[in-house]
Amino acid sequence: MFRSLRNLTLLVVAPLLLAGCVLSQNITPDQQATHALVISAISKDAHGACASPGNPLDCLYLGYVDDKASGLAAPQLLVLPGHHVISTVWSHGVIQTLPSAPLVFPTFDYQAGHRYVLVPGGIYDTAWNDPAHPIVVTYVVRDGHFMNQQIVSAMDRASAEAAESAFRIQQQRDRPRIMKKGAEVCLHGGSGIGNHGFVEGATDEKIEIHLSSWQGNDRDIWDFPTQWFLCGHN
Repeated sequence: MFRSLRNLTLLVVAPLLLAGCVLSQNITPDQQATHALVISAISKDAHGACASPGNPLDCLYLGYVDDKASGLAAPQLLVLPGHHVISTVWSHGVIQTLPSAPLVFPTFDYQAGHRYVLVPGGIYDTAWNDPAHPIVVTYVVRDGHFMNQQIVSAMDRASAEAAESAFRIQQQRDRPRIMKKGAEVCLHGGSGIGNHGFVEGATDEKIEIHLSSWQGNDRDIWDFPTQWFLCGHN
């Protein structure tokens, strides 16, 4: 049974059969133009990146393309362009000390002429012809498939900004109730016993909050009401 990128610990095993690809040694210009190079930068424990991507002594082997095996597994592979699911090697249950399931990279559109480096949870699209192989695009897993990290970051920022805007609108509506004695309030963005209390008093600018527990002791603080919102049994 296949397991996800987040939950798997793997070790390198002996070469296995692999389908839909050819080994990357002695790549010809024609192959570079018509294939994508896929390189493992996955450490043997599958939790981090190996020191030298593609090094057979340091990196986990890539074992399957689209769940098929008909060639030698290797830390570097050439695949035809298109959407592929690539997996690392696994033990098939023969060697009990090795994992019984591969690390699976969800379907991704590998393009001809590109050099992809696989790391746990991500794919780096790197410059093939530059000896330094700088990262051109980083892809990360979101909702079960790979997306451009810059797009994901922009989506996260937009979501956070929308949530903050909605909070501020609601908090402004609740401000008169927040300023009243006895209101139960929680600190925006906070958690734990030090971020919950009851309003004891108010001035034009601040509210006095009685924190029911602060390291085992009650405590009163003054703060701006913009940092607090109604919660609990209001």
